[in-house]
Amino acid sequence: MLAALRLTERMPKFVQFLVVSLQSPSYFDNIITRAMQVSAGEERLYYVFLVTHFQSAETASAFHTRISWARLNNTRASDLRRICDSFLGQSRFIGDHRRYFRAMLRTARSQYTYETLMSYVGEVRRYGSQSSFFELSGKPQFETLYARMAGIKNLNSRIARFDHLENLSRTHNFFIVPPKTFYSEDASGPLDGMTFYYFGEKFRTKKGKLQSLLLSDTFQSDWNSQVTKTFQIMNLRDNYLGILRKLEGWLITNTRKRVPRRLVDEAFVYDLESCLCNWQKGKK
Repeated sequence: MLAALRLTERMPKFVQFLVVSLQSPSYFDNIITRAMQVSAGEERLYYVFLVTHFQSAETASAFHTRISWARLNNTRASDLRRICDSFLGQSRFIGDHRRYFRAMLRTARSQYTYETLMSYVGEVRRYGSQSSFFELSGKPQFETLYARMAGIKNLNSRIARFDHLENLSRTHNFFIVPPKTFYSEDASGPLDGMTFYYFGEKFRTKKGKLQSLLLSDTFQSDWNSQVTKTFQIMNLRDNYLGILRKLEGWLITNTRKRVPRRLVDEAFVYDLESCLCNWQKGKK
């Protein structure tokens, strides 16, 4: 039996959860504080990259003291490998969003970090600098940079790219145009949060069932009868990703309308994405 759509049933409780989250101390406060202590420009961009790689401001700071961006660009591969071996030969904290990395043995962590840094340096050199790669002097679209980051080895997953662009935005005055989507098709937490909101069910291990649900005549008829024309899926009948985008767009737009205006800023979509993850986990 297909799960029934409940468009607004959970909105009051979800908005309440979101408002409390927006008013609470932020995980990013420490990252921003530490980033501001690093010289602006290439060094700060590199430090933020290390924060994303380790998902830890403290571990990133410790690694940065071992090898700066200027030194990294003038270090032989064999020397970089030794630095990684020495640094990760000790116990180091790696955040929850890097579970695969965190679960590795120390020698594997070293190789993983070496490969990531070599790939990152190679990718940004094609653009001349990190500033050019991320279009720091402009107002780039999130989607453009998200696609560009796919070439960076070990940071080409959805969660790593989303995290990094969020970290860059928060530490560099939100120069990136905020995302219009959660890219939920590749994200377990946001996808579970969104489907729990609409259907009261999580589909992390049942994505085939979710696809069947969203492509069903029953769901599409119910959805189109309850939303405005902007979010209807008349021309997306067999387009699973297109339908997900409509669900994401409706939730972003309608949640934003219900949150006090003083709490809505350029970080809103990032905050909403994080809140969906925590909400579906039952976090307080």
